[in-house]
Amino acid sequence: GFDPRLFQPLPEPARAAVRAELGLTQPVIAYFGRQTPEKGIHILIDALDRIRDRAWQFLIDDFIGASGYTAQLQAQIERLGLSDRVIFFESRHEDMARYMNAADIVVLPSLSTPKWKEQYGRVIQEVMACGRTMVGSRSGAIPEVMGGQGHLFDEGDVAGLAKLLGDLLDKGQYADEAARSYALANLSVNRQAEIMAGH
Repeated sequence: GFDPRLFQPLPEPARAAVRAELGLTQPVIAYFGRQTPEKGIHILIDALDRIRDRAWQFLIDDFIGASGYTAQLQAQIERLGLSDRVIFFESRHEDMARYMNAADIVVLPSLSTPKWKEQYGRVIQEVMACGRTMVGSRSGAIPEVMGGQGHLFDEGDVAGLAKLLGDLLDKGQYADEAARSYALANLSVNRQAEIMAGH
């Protein structure tokens, strides 16, 4: 579960300050989490390439301790000519709520493998608790954790994700109060404790 004292919407002046600090001036599509192939970040970058005609910036954790996969992502961003739209940040977990609030749309594009499926994604509940738009693939537990909130696409479907992101950008409404209400009612650490206690 998430800590509701930490993960909540920032007042607009505070949100604007975080965005200014990061150099965010356009609608922000973000990825938070581990950078490994099964997380599908390359799928998201390919989808972003397909909507390059729209205004957006991509927010992602800095490629620290670059693995083969992070080097592949860096090369992909450069090959597609998207480097000037990518904003890197370094964060400790206690600062994550600020960065989640700075985002407009957060994508979890996970891919199932023969040995792994997405589990109980902490990012999903934290983003929803911050009242931002959540997009996830239909991988493992993602649909279950999202609980009918946010937006889903088929895992690995670059075209489907590109269309979904394009539609969300065209709509331009990124605050998701329904997702926040759902997260508070079902996914907080307080609620998880109640479930474990059998209430």
